[in-house]
Formats: sequence, C-alpha cells, structure tokens
Amino acid sequence: MLTLDSKTSVSAVEKVTGAMSVLSDIYIVSTFRLPPKMGGVLLGLYSKEENKKYLELAIMGKINKALVRYVREDGKIHTVNLQSANLADGRTHSIILRVGGLRRDNLHLELYVNCRLADSSQGLPPLVPLSAEKVEIRNGFKAYARLQGAVESLKMALGGSVAKAGALADCPFQGDSSVYNTGVSKITI
Repeated sequence: MLTLDSKTSVSAVEKVTGAMSVLSDIYIVSTFRLPPKMGGVLLGLYSKEENKKYLELAIMGKINKALVRYVREDGKIHTVNLQSANLADGRTHSIILRVGGLRRDNLHLELYVNCRLADSSQGLPPLVPLSAEKVEIRNGFKAYARLQGAVESLKMALGGSVAKAGALADCPFQGDSSVYNTGVSKITI
C-alpha cells in the first residue's frame, strides 16, 4: 500500500489545490492489480476537519465501473459512474482519469483503461474550489472501502495533455511527439 508522510502530504496538497485553481485539467494515473470482483477507493481529496470528500475515485470491481464522487459548487455531492473493462480480474491494469474543465462552467471526465478511452462524461456541474489548508490526500486505505489488491503506481499529473499523462503509465498515445519530454508537473502519491 502506498502511503504519504505528513511532510510529503502537505506539499502534495498545496501543489494539487494550487493547480486546480489555475489549470484546466488534472490526471490521476495508476497501475494496479485487483482480485476478481474486488475494488475500493483508489484516491481522494478529503476535508481535514470532517470526513467530507471533495473528490474521490473508487474502483467497483463487481460492476466494472469507476465511481467519481465530488462536491459541486453548490455544496452537494455529485457521483459519476464511468463504465470500464473488467479491472478486477487478477491482472495488472493501468488507468488514467482526466478531470477536465476545472476552470470552465462544465466539468468533464474521461477514463482511459490500458491506454484506451473506456468512457467519458461531459457537461458535469463544476467542482467546488479547494483550499490547501482544509484538504488532505488519502490513497486506498479508507476503512469502509479499503482497496483490495496491489497498487504498483499512483500519480497525479497537473496540467498537460492526455498523451503527456499517458507517458506516466507507458501509454504511447499517438498525435503528440512530445510524449517523451512530458513537461508536466507530476506528483507520486
């Protein structure tokens, strides 16, 4: 299981919340292996004071979905179900979740599984602005939905393109000659 020490966590939160206030896109990139029909929370941004989730990515192995839950600007929780190939089959898979439109009126999500677009959702309500002082990053260890299996890598790319984020998961997306010179801010979680 991947863990963050307190010093690394504070730095990561500052980078992520800062990027979310000025950049249009962030990417969650992970390689993991889940036993059949298992799943759990992969990564989340949560309130330090309450157990309130601001942004959470969970893999639901039994129903082959990735669930993205986030707090909208109006303070209500919004859930998006992204269909995926079978991620809980005992084999290693890579995913990229693109959270786009952060500085626009509508959010959009794209889920890439093993370097291919699996599902997307457009025209979603915007995410609430996040303050670094109130947020912490947690990865895969929440008691109610502990991630089953093994996480080989878990990273966030701040800005850039899908091709550049794909380079973090060894996904050679076509159409971007700068894949090997990523130029994207990366946080290993």
